Amino acid sequence: MAENGSPRGVIFARWIIGALGGIFLLIGAGLLVSSYNFYNNALYATGTVVSVEVNNSSDGTTYRPTLRYLDYRGQKQRGTTFLSSSGYDFEVGEKMEILYDMRDPTSIRINNWLELWGLGAIFATVGGVVVLGAMVIGRGKGRKRAPQDRIAGGSRAPAPAGKNMRRTIKAEKVKPAHVMEHNTPPIKPRALDRSPTVRRRR
Repeated sequence: MAENGSPRGVIFARWIIGALGGIFLLIGAGLLVSSYNFYNNALYATGTVVSVEVNNSSDGTTYRPTLRYLDYRGQKQRGTTFLSSSGYDFEVGEKMEILYDMRDPTSIRINNWLELWGLGAIFATVGGVVVLGAMVIGRGKGRKRAPQDRIAGGSRAPAPAGKNMRRTIKAEKVKPAHVMEHNTPPIKPRALDRSPTVRRRR
């Protein structure tokens, strides 16, 4: 039965978290590329709000306005904003600067950072942080658990080579075998102290 926090479990968790972060990162990159292509083919115009779509959810109320504008050829065009936001509660007839795609005049965006780059930047940032966090945290846990896992498996973790060498040198300096043979005096058997018995005549 695998123990909690085992190296195999840590590796599996790293892959799951890294995969989720990678999905966010790919979505963010796709949104940024889409915004870049839109911006390279977009022209400025002044749009007039003709209607506002209201979306109610558990997270709150958001608004998505539809604007009318004149393109570079003087033709009337209409389009709905790319994002739905709680800050887009505009009044009908309100004017604002927009960007529209020359290839598709119905594709418009309000000229602000959030509408152009914000959503893609948020996804990419969150995904990148999650991927880096999975790499750093997982690697740190693997290093801390490695010595304990080796001991639990029945094999003692080997000591570094430098410590073994120092211990060997110290042992040889303290008690060399040849020094003990020449310097240690031989042990002589102890003579029994027996005094002669004297018998006296009565």
